Amino acid sequence: HGLKKLIGEYLGESPCLSVKKWVLRRNAPTRDEAGWHQDGAFMGTDINSINMWIPLTECGGETGAPGMDVVPQRLYKIASADGATFGWSVSDAHVRSGAFKGPPLAPVFNAGDAFFFDHLYLHRTQYRTDFTKLRYAVESWFFGATTFPKEQIPVAW
Repeated sequence: HGLKKLIGEYLGESPCLSVKKWVLRRNAPTRDEAGWHQDGAFMGTDINSINMWIPLTECGGETGAPGMDVVPQRLYKIASADGATFGWSVSDAHVRSGAFKGPPLAPVFNAGDAFFFDHLYLHRTQYRTDFTKLRYAVESWFFGATTFPKEQIPVAW
């Protein structure tokens, strides 16, 4: 379907799949705040990556299943962890402080949508007290063949 070409053009080099970051995720509804984060905070910032996240269930908004909260802005470095729970996370106060171009969004995703983002994209699993449904999603990371993280297992295709 042209995925290899599309991802290769974005990365500017031949893409590889990550064996360790190609997973089926099952998220139960959560009432606890999920942490804002950038995957590059723990995978490294000197990589060339893109994630293709595909929900297998309708999620977000009023669907009853947790979606994803996102900061709709391309970032070029790791955001401040000041006030955050973990050194790799970003506090909700920082996200809402005006440090970014706009407020976070909570899009509704249909089953089979494809959402692409890189290792610096700021996001979190959505949480609300009225969520009752499970969310299933496929997370599939692609890396440039020359900048693959050391702890990942590359597969060229």
